[in-house]
Amino acid sequence: MDERRSTGCLAAVVLGLGLLLVLAAGVAAALSGSRRAWVAVLVVALPLLLLGVWRATALAPMLECGGGWIERAGNGSYRCYG
Repeated sequence: MDERRSTGCLAAVVLGLGLLLVLAAGVAAALSGSRRAWVAVLVVALPLLLLGVWRATALAPMLECGGGWIERAGNGSYRCYG
């Protein structure tokens, strides 16, 4: 078992900010009207969005622990400590 501080909330905030930056890049590409900018944003944004969704599903069980201690059991479940 591995007991440590829960950083799930911090990771969710960083993930959200990263996704907002990708959205901002898409808006900038739309405003520029350049087809190359759109292609560049899509090439970078789609894998990042897929990775973001995957990480969000991994973070979801940890978010209930807030900033307390968290332990991951051998079966993959999490246990929170005050």
